Amino acid sequence: MVDWTIYALAGLDVTLYSLLAYQVLGPKLAGQVRAGSLSEAFVILGNELRSAVPGIPRGSTWKEAIRQAQGLGLDVDWREVGREVDSYEAYRFGRGDQPAEYGEVLALARELKRAR
Repeated sequence: MVDWTIYALAGLDVTLYSLLAYQVLGPKLAGQVRAGSLSEAFVILGNELRSAVPGIPRGSTWKEAIRQAQGLGLDVDWREVGREVDSYEAYRFGRGDQPAEYGEVLALARELKRAR
């Protein structure tokens, strides 16, 4: 004869530890910002900029939006963000090759997400 009490307790144990792990790791995982491509990184940045800085008018340039975000006091390398935005804009308008680096853009998106 099978004692279902042990199976029920084991199932309850797994459920409780899963909930505990979700509570502990959930906020850390929610703060992660990942992009598979350059364009995806800038889409994520645009969404985070609009959420964190609601005064950004539609149709503003990347530089204008980033200038407004600088007032938030975020811990990013603003000079590197500017370089990555410049190289992205040059690529988008046919004046340069596709940039390989966009890590600081993702760092800015991550910081904007945390600031909300």
